[in-house]
Amino acid sequence: MNMTVDIIVHLIPLMLSFGATLGIGLYSARRRDVPGAISFTVFVFSMTSYTIGYILELLSPGLKGKIFWDNTQFIGMFVAPAAFLVFAARFTGLGLLRSARTAMFLTVVPAVSLALAFTDQFHGLVRSAAWIVLGTPFSELGYTFSVAFKGMFLYVAAAFTSSVAILLKKLIRLSGPFNARIAVVTAGIFIPMIGGSLILIGFQFTFHRDISPFY
Repeated sequence: MNMTVDIIVHLIPLMLSFGATLGIGLYSARRRDVPGAISFTVFVFSMTSYTIGYILELLSPGLKGKIFWDNTQFIGMFVAPAAFLVFAARFTGLGLLRSARTAMFLTVVPAVSLALAFTDQFHGLVRSAAWIVLGTPFSELGYTFSVAFKGMFLYVAAAFTSSVAILLKKLIRLSGPFNARIAVVTAGIFIPMIGGSLILIGFQFTFHRDISPFY
């Protein structure tokens, strides 16, 4: 695909999102002395990989290539909520990670989901149908959201919601700049979740299937 002016203009918001998350990740990686810094770094880099995967999906001309890069986004999609939940627990000093149920929630569900995504061509449990949506300046991957995919989204929503609940419960009583930080973190998590929920029920702001990488 030739990089026309239209393509570059449409990719600018995604590249800005990629640059912002990459910069935050590099900064947090140097703050390993802060509780939860490592897990927060993993979370941010996961979102970075999600965005770059989406960019490569858009730039891929064929259906096979788009599906491949869409599959790679599932890695960030499942690593990010798990890492953020670990960050919330460690940042607040919550002993949540000692629970065997939490460990299973953080590992088994993502592992099974990723296995289903990368073997979907054999069973179609993630995408019951996939196609190319013609558009300008690039074509988009479209597919039917299966029951399994919706279950994956519920895992992501549950992990992020639990993380925010942990942060709010622990920090809402603190005064000063912490309250503003909580508001920013909460908005930063729930705005993409609301957007993803609307996409699942068939509402799209543009011809893009997924607007999460823009945040």
